Amino acid sequence: MPHELFETQTEQADVYFFRMILRSWTDQKAIKILQAQIPALRPGAKILIQDAVLPAPGSDSPLWRERLLRSVDMALKFYFNSYDRHLDEWKALLAAADQRFVLRRVIESNESNLSILEVHWDV
Repeated sequence: MPHELFETQTEQADVYFFRMILRSWTDQKAIKILQAQIPALRPGAKILIQDAVLPAPGSDSPLWRERLLRSVDMALKFYFNSYDRHLDEWKALLAAADQRFVLRRVIESNESNLSILEVHWDV
């Protein structure tokens, strides 16, 4: 179902899916996008965010994945004045949008540079 990102979400659902959306926006705009979902969220609703989670320097992340993610991160900064986020930055972004957004888990795949952040709406 189409939805304007900065408009108030009116459709109630169990799951909302954002694929490579928040990476293109500054923290302030990404916070507004998340806050626009709040009016429609019911207890237990989930937001799935499929996006990059930058590995910490020196982590066990495969070298090909880290190189790709860092290159994309630089391109995002250049083109959109945005960036890919580390896990701590994702947590801070969610908390800044609303404390009721709770990151339950991060699903990573060795076949993709994208992760899935499973966020629950806890009231």
